[in-house]
Amino acid sequence: MIGFPGNNSGWLTSQRVLGGHQQAQQVSLERLSTGKKINRASDDPAGLVASENFKVRQTEITKLLDGFERETARLGATEGGLSVLQDLVLELSGLIVEGANTGALSDAEKGSIATQAESLVQAINHIAQTTMFNGDQILIGYTANTLGSVVVDGEMKNLGQIAEVLRADPEAAQQLVRMAEDRISGGRAGIGARMKSIDAEMNTLREEFASNAGVLSQIVDADYAKETADLVRAQILEQATIKAIQVERENAERVLDLISGTKDRRV
Repeated sequence: MIGFPGNNSGWLTSQRVLGGHQQAQQVSLERLSTGKKINRASDDPAGLVASENFKVRQTEITKLLDGFERETARLGATEGGLSVLQDLVLELSGLIVEGANTGALSDAEKGSIATQAESLVQAINHIAQTTMFNGDQILIGYTANTLGSVVVDGEMKNLGQIAEVLRADPEAAQQLVRMAEDRISGGRAGIGARMKSIDAEMNTLREEFASNAGVLSQIVDADYAKETADLVRAQILEQATIKAIQVERENAERVLDLISGTKDRRV
């Protein structure tokens, strides 16, 4: 017995099918409007967890890259300051070599060389104490007093006392300058090695970021072509289901009319 539409199991099934097609349309419309195929946890619980893990890692990579960029900038500023110091020390080295030729120099010339040497030492100290990066002194370890020391007449002397050392022991003065040159060259070499290492690390992180971005997009981003096709399909199925329900209802009504007519004739 077919019965009334409200009690017909086939009709109820059709209603459920219709609801499913309408829900599919809503899902596709939402994904097309947001550009995401995961808009809530229920859409894909496992995908949501995976996407959140990727997002955390992407944030970590971004922070690491920012840190490396700041470090690179600081190292660049430090290396630039050391380059200036190295030029000053090289100039000082030329003076010391000239001043070491005591037999060919007059007292006035020796005094002039000592004065120039002291001026260069002051310039070295000025650069070391005033070179800044983000408010920090970055060459404080390269003042004349820290660039090397030698023993002269039983006393420890440093580059800041170069004029005094030159007068007492020209060879010790040359040794002091070589120590300063080595210290600065070593500092620049260390910076160069670190910057090269940072470049390699940053390249690796950028590659990982790009790879993660691709995977993350596959997990969470909507496929517009697919969602559009799914939407059209759901709309067609919805219309077909509605037509089927209408036909079913019309058939049920005809059967009821037929039954009613038979009863009337019997009466």
